[in-house]
Amino acid sequence: MKQTFIVIPFFILLILLALQQVFSQVQLPAPSPSASVSQTFGVTKVSVDYSSPAVRGRKVWGELVPFGQLWRTGANSPTQVSFSTPVRVGGNALAAGTYTLMTIPNEKNWTVIFSKDEKKRGIFGYDQAEDVARFEVAPTKAAENQEHLVFTIVPNNEKKATLRLEWENLRLDLPLESDTHAHTLANIEASMKKSGGLWYDYAVSAEYYAKNNHNLETANQWASTSLTLQPKHFFNKWVMAKVLAAQNDFAGAARYAKEAKAFGDENPSGFYDVYKEEIAKSFEDWSKKAK
Repeated sequence: MKQTFIVIPFFILLILLALQQVFSQVQLPAPSPSASVSQTFGVTKVSVDYSSPAVRGRKVWGELVPFGQLWRTGANSPTQVSFSTPVRVGGNALAAGTYTLMTIPNEKNWTVIFSKDEKKRGIFGYDQAEDVARFEVAPTKAAENQEHLVFTIVPNNEKKATLRLEWENLRLDLPLESDTHAHTLANIEASMKKSGGLWYDYAVSAEYYAKNNHNLETANQWASTSLTLQPKHFFNKWVMAKVLAAQNDFAGAARYAKEAKAFGDENPSGFYDVYKEEIAKSFEDWSKKAK
């Protein structure tokens, strides 16, 4: 009797396996559990959603994950990376949004791919025309072996961070950059256009402008508005002092610093304690400059 064998495509097997997991009533440990991480550097929030496969005694690089082949850089569903503002990744400009991360591992340099992948197909149905960033990065040895693949986001300063992948004995660092100053100015301008602004919003916006020597006339107006809305607080008095100092009005700066110090000393708080020494020192410095 002749037997008939039915060959089921690999992607259909994956779908059947996924459906089996969805309709199962028993919760069991997942071989590649879902994971997510998010971190803000400057004003840019970076988020990664992925599945985390385990080594389980296998050799990963060059065997479980073959060299020279497109890898989903995780397991199960495509790995998704989101940016709340425009960024540069490996020197490539990306708009704010969500992208599929894929890689082509090699013994030396890896090819890293960020794709629009609007249908979220990942490596199945991959279309290079959807690439928005494609660059090479050399992996390094991890500080310690990682049983499960893990992503972390390491802020370096307000403008730079590192998106890091670690698994088994390998680490891959992807450099991120953001024009934090430009994004902050845009956030401030958008907030100030709204009606019903809070005194604190005017104060911190004026403080940022003064700190960066940006549009000091507007900073002065915002500090004045903050004082009108809330005349009984040390913080906006202190901000006005810093704005005036930035405008080289050291007599006015010393006067407002003195008022801020007097009000803070009479109304102590943890918030005031953060600025107390700075206010006292600045008052002395500006008083000398005013003379």
